[in-house]
Amino acid sequence: MGVALLKLGSILVNQISKPLTYLLVAEAKKSAFFRNYACLPCARLFHWGEVKTKMWLLRFGTAVQISVLNEAQATELGASLISEMIVFSIISGVAINEFVRMKHRDAKKKEEKRLLVLDLKNKLREISLQIQNQQEELEQLLKFYEDSLE
Repeated sequence: MGVALLKLGSILVNQISKPLTYLLVAEAKKSAFFRNYACLPCARLFHWGEVKTKMWLLRFGTAVQISVLNEAQATELGASLISEMIVFSIISGVAINEFVRMKHRDAKKKEEKRLLVLDLKNKLREISLQIQNQQEELEQLLKFYEDSLE
């Protein structure tokens, strides 16, 4: 069940991020500032890290010269990365909010239980005192009755 939900969640994230990616690619084509200062550096950094990681995992040593992505590929990769970061941030925010909400709800339930137990203890203490008082009154009545018989 958990694996199926995880797969469903990843498909949902993918489907949500695709339109956002297309929107960001279109914006990057229109805006040189967005393309040069957001998409391209993000894509180049990701490409550099990916090549370094693959070289390390495959034990090929270190890459002396890492090929640079062309501008079209880098723009699309950068827009894709940015859109996935946006979607991930939103989903993380929702998950954190839900976690905090559940934590507050659990704390409230725990406090309600604590107050209920405290109330029950107080009532038990009152009943115990009442029984003790009635016991004393009963003893006095018995003593009075015994005295009256004599």
